Amino acid sequence: MTGTYASQVDSSASVAQTECIEGAIAGGTTINLYDAPEQYIEYAGPQSTFVYYFGDKSIRPWKSNGTGNYMLQAKLDNPFWGNWSGHNIGGEVNFIFYLTNIKTGHQFSYVITIYGAGKARKYESKDIRMDTTNGIAFASTAINNNTKYATKSQWSASTTGPRRNEHTFSHTQQRHWSSFYRVNVSYSNLMNALSASKFTNTYDKNPVNWAVTNSGIQYELEEDGGKATLTGSFWDFKTYMTDQAI
Repeated sequence: MTGTYASQVDSSASVAQTECIEGAIAGGTTINLYDAPEQYIEYAGPQSTFVYYFGDKSIRPWKSNGTGNYMLQAKLDNPFWGNWSGHNIGGEVNFIFYLTNIKTGHQFSYVITIYGAGKARKYESKDIRMDTTNGIAFASTAINNNTKYATKSQWSASTTGPRRNEHTFSHTQQRHWSSFYRVNVSYSNLMNALSASKFTNTYDKNPVNWAVTNSGIQYELEEDGGKATLTGSFWDFKTYMTDQAI
């Protein structure tokens, strides 16, 4: 099943949507480099991203009294990462979202690791980095306890690695996508990230001025190192504005 534009025009991507079971509203992907020509993609690799676009900058969770929270959640299977060459550096599944400052127009983003394989980020990075593909600074964090840039829900599983056995699945009949993940970005979380960034304008340092413009789940397989496969599925992806982290 190829069905996506990327896989039709770029054989290195081999991206396919997979696994919508029993009429459930679900999403999934397979990114396969096993039979793809070897190449190195600077900074990244083939991606499959499922996104909500909000567009009108009305999603402004953070308030002037220091409260407000943006929450993301989903149920996921434990994805499969097959490292066929023995040298592929890794793959990951992330919550992502982008913010735009309503005063300055500057952009900022979050990458929150759900599953990480190989050299993929499994822990929070204290440094605010720059995505060289789009020039947007981003906070890289994870769903773990004691992180500065995000808050793990007490009901959520923690960031972990994908399965390595292609014959072992984490969901069975009548019980799909049983791993539940929920992460919050509170006012103080965003303040911590903005304070660590290179923004100098006072408007950029204030969480109140930031709106969420899109949010999604991203599967990415690093191209560097050789042949590999990343495949997985999710269900019930939701985002909310809440008063406090939940």
